[in-house]
Amino acid sequence: MKGMRPLENHEVRKILNYFKNLPTQSPKGQHLFPVRNRSLFVIGLQTGLRIGEICQLKIGDVYGTDNKVSPVIRLKKKQTKSKESRIVPLSNTAQRAIRECIAWQREYFGHIEMDNPLFPTRTKTHFSQGSASEVITRIFRACNIKDPVNTHSLRKTFATKIYQKTGNLRVCQELLGHKDLTSTQKYIGVTYTEMNEAVNAIGLAY
Repeated sequence: MKGMRPLENHEVRKILNYFKNLPTQSPKGQHLFPVRNRSLFVIGLQTGLRIGEICQLKIGDVYGTDNKVSPVIRLKKKQTKSKESRIVPLSNTAQRAIRECIAWQREYFGHIEMDNPLFPTRTKTHFSQGSASEVITRIFRACNIKDPVNTHSLRKTFATKIYQKTGNLRVCQELLGHKDLTSTQKYIGVTYTEMNEAVNAIGLAY
């Protein structure tokens, strides 16, 4: 989404620490949803999937009958905005988040089925894109993350980190599911820290 920025490293750490301090149950013993919400945040950050693509995921898309998390997400054409299938590898961090979310579902609902949403509502239906966006927005506000940020910031953070690590726009393009490199280039955010380091590097060159 135009105008949204990627998250800084310290902001990601701040959000992850925020989740560590949240209770999993209310004083009345009612289950809360920090595990699901943290997993939603981590998957957005670690896969670069659009929020609409994440909301459509089923347990069977990432988890097998052998009780193991898949090392990749295989998105079908009908699941993507571009209507092109793609494969997105899952990092160890993403796989752990999925295992935690599924374990929480087993506890909350009593059992799981492969056709169940990976990120369900209280009534076991798929999260709507709007509801997922509201959850992420509340997390940003609770952690005092300054605008302009929204769910697209997770995707931009992923793209920026992949590019910083590889320097390869084609890799970013494939992972993001962009049809052309121009779209991918717009995703590669530049932080104040990077600008500051670049300017200082020039100063050291003389």
